[in-house]
Amino acid sequence: MKAQELIEEYDELYPNIRSMDIKMKWLKRIEQTIMNEVILTHEALENEVAGAEDFDKETYFDDWGENKELLIDSPFTNVYITYLVAQEAQVNMEDDRFNTAATLHNNDYLAFQQYFNRTHKPVENPSAWLSHRRL
Repeated sequence: MKAQELIEEYDELYPNIRSMDIKMKWLKRIEQTIMNEVILTHEALENEVAGAEDFDKETYFDDWGENKELLIDSPFTNVYITYLVAQEAQVNMEDDRFNTAATLHNNDYLAFQQYFNRTHKPVENPSAWLSHRRL
């Protein structure tokens, strides 16, 4: 799924006044988290991540934009939707809505992490997970 498609789905489900630029920044932030916490801790085959045959961990964010293919595909795309809902609620200072969205996001993110952990081999050197060169 492309970033623009996901934002269009989000806008349809949760009408809002935020600009595309703000939503793209939020989406990039969660993509960076997914990259650092999940993708880079495993020896994923290039074509297993977002279906991209030319996937390169080092240059993934170089061409960030609306046409970017997201790291997480169906059935786990709700990770992005609930994250955007939580960000919107936080900006609007809607505490109850934020708490609900954050809980849903954490559950969706955990489900994705567990799936990825079950289906991908972790990197050989666990100390590499803490490398600051990956950030």
